[in-house]
Amino acid sequence: MHPQGGTAAYVHEARVIDYNLVKWTVDARSQYDQRYFPNIQVGSPYMHPNRGEGIYVMPEVNSKCYVCIPSDGPPPFIMAFVMPMETPEDPAGANAATAATQTATQNATASAGASQGAVFSGGRARGKPGDIVMRGRDGNFVVLHRGGVLQVGATELAQRIYIPLGNIVMDISQSYEHHNMAGSINWGLSSSYTDQDPEAAFIQTFRMYVNDDPSDIRVTVGKVHQPVTEPANGEDSVNSGLDIGTGSNEICAEFVISPGGFVTESGAPNSDATNNSTIRMFFDTGGGGFLRAEGSINVRVKKKLRIHVSDLDFSADNNMQMVAGGLARVQGGNGVQITAANGATTINGGDSPVATVGSAVNVVISAPLAFTGTDSSGPITGFITAGATLTGFVVNGSPTVLVPAAG
Repeated sequence: MHPQGGTAAYVHEARVIDYNLVKWTVDARSQYDQRYFPNIQVGSPYMHPNRGEGIYVMPEVNSKCYVCIPSDGPPPFIMAFVMPMETPEDPAGANAATAATQTATQNATASAGASQGAVFSGGRARGKPGDIVMRGRDGNFVVLHRGGVLQVGATELAQRIYIPLGNIVMDISQSYEHHNMAGSINWGLSSSYTDQDPEAAFIQTFRMYVNDDPSDIRVTVGKVHQPVTEPANGEDSVNSGLDIGTGSNEICAEFVISPGGFVTESGAPNSDATNNSTIRMFFDTGGGGFLRAEGSINVRVKKKLRIHVSDLDFSADNNMQMVAGGLARVQGGNGVQITAANGATTINGGDSPVATVGSAVNVVISAPLAFTGTDSSGPITGFITAGATLTGFVVNGSPTVLVPAAG
């Protein structure tokens, strides 16, 4: 210390030897004369006592600093920190951990070394003129790049970059999680990944109501590690027979509605997800797809709808109706089969069988026909010309085709 008044201030090169997290002070010892400065404050570009306002840092032990003893009597304080010198033979900064004692002779040697190409990077990444950097020992950082780019990160694979050109916000991450009152997003490596073959997925859950604990809706894209299974006696066997979502055809996109069926944070299905699911739709890597709905679905297309498939199979548990406002046409390349397993086949609203046993029928001969036969007088032969009409009766059968009644 020195008396108050217009005397010169003193500045000592020193190192931090201890800190006090409660008092927000440090202990320092000067580099050359080993002067001890207990419980001194650390200066800052700006500070105000209103709710801790300002820019501040708690230094670590062995950081190199300059202690100022003011000329007018206030207690000493740390006015700045500097990086220890590294020589070209000491690129890793080993000198930064050197004991605090250094003689004047060593100091002169260091000054000479600095003029001969010694550096003061201390492990800092090389910046550009105008860059402003805040960096922690463990790799987290904030960089205000010249040109307006802002870079904030914990590691190289956990950072966000703000780019003024186009007002772009770029996120870089290995895995991304966002938890919201309405649901969650998990995007990146699956929790079950292996180093040899990492699985990646995008999982998003949605709540219908904020106060719900489990989520009701889940969307998964990528490697669907925990697909929702089908209920008992469901469509799993049919899907397997069609090679949908089985074997090498892995499910790569799935949409499921299951009230209360999913853990919001992770998207994992709970024990009720299968039985409570009301909508499930998925697609696999082979191009297969599946849709199950427990309710009704209405598809309305204002213009044309074209479906082209290799094989088409319609199946309805109850009734099926097809209505065309114009011409309805059914064409089969190798024939058309219309079968009623039970009941009659009705054509054009018919209510009468096309024919019954005993019904009279007329047969028109389309080509000349020669015949032989016998009657009470003996053998006969004859010739029927084309266009002649023969009359007969139905003698057997039980027709199930209904046509409109004559008349």
